[in-house]
Amino acid sequence: MVLKLNPNHQLLWHSPSTLQIGTDARSVVLPQLSAEQERFIDALYFGVAPNQLAAVAKQAKLPAQQAKVLLEQLEPLLQKHANGKSDFDLAGLPPDPAQPQFAETIWASLKHSTGGQAVMTERHKRVVQIDQLDASGLLAMLALAGAGVGTLVTLDQSVVTAADTGPNGYPEGLIGHQRVTAAHLILQATWPASRLVSARDLKPSQIDTVDSVLFLAQQVIDPKRYGPWAARGIPHQTLVFDATGVELSPVLVPGKTACLNCQHLNKRQNQPHWGVVSSQLLTSSLRFDHTANKLIGVGLAVQVLLGWLDQIGGFGKATDTGFRYQLDTGELEQLAWQRHGDCSCALVSASAA
Repeated sequence: MVLKLNPNHQLLWHSPSTLQIGTDARSVVLPQLSAEQERFIDALYFGVAPNQLAAVAKQAKLPAQQAKVLLEQLEPLLQKHANGKSDFDLAGLPPDPAQPQFAETIWASLKHSTGGQAVMTERHKRVVQIDQLDASGLLAMLALAGAGVGTLVTLDQSVVTAADTGPNGYPEGLIGHQRVTAAHLILQATWPASRLVSARDLKPSQIDTVDSVLFLAQQVIDPKRYGPWAARGIPHQTLVFDATGVELSPVLVPGKTACLNCQHLNKRQNQPHWGVVSSQLLTSSLRFDHTANKLIGVGLAVQVLLGWLDQIGGFGKATDTGFRYQLDTGELEQLAWQRHGDCSCALVSASAA
């Protein structure tokens, strides 16, 4: 193990003697910085073995007690190692700004206090299914690919229509082509490091190993869409567009977390007419994935989903809350995802315990 300052935490001088390290909530400001402390910090950017700390402090001419205090101050900025694996070789230097995933690698490094390339390597192993590849599904596919997800899967066999085209959708020249074929062409032209696979080309056992399924819906989601995946124990997430904004779930794990039916039962309990209203919304042909809703919703959903995928890879912990974004007020609200006593998923969870 090596004690090493994350190279993506920047050095910013307030004055010739006051140094700030980092720009996020973990940033540390060091007033009256001495030359000895500066040399010790430089060594930490290169990496120091714990058993060499005393020697490095001595070489920097920094008293051992001062070195200990400084190291404690800088602890939030040190890189961590996932699953006991050293990523020192992968993160010895900041990412190359000429690389297309430059920002992704930096964000992954800062978010998880580790080597960004190590996170990206794990993301490339992940498999996400997008249940429909309309314009919003296409945007989600490209966002996940750009964030490093290696394999995208879909069951969508529909064709591209005029409703799927536009600046954030398919080119008009692809109208009439199967969505999966058109999306594959776009992915290969923009991000060939990832691949799109039709679920029809996979064995059932292969489909069962996907890391998560992303469902996109208008106003409410039909239980027939997510029911089979929940029954197979496959983690899944929903992104629902409506007239006031977007609502998304955390990644739901059958048998371990509350489910989509729990949310439906909770809404019905709090809104007496929800049962009859939701059935009417389900048959509505109105769409609310307009540009602002689409970009905000897909961005939020991808961020939550990446948290789950990174957790699988051994980095961080995924959120267990959903979110609701109100377009008119700009308010982002966290939604508690709670079990409902009348839902059968509680019984499944109890039997698995």
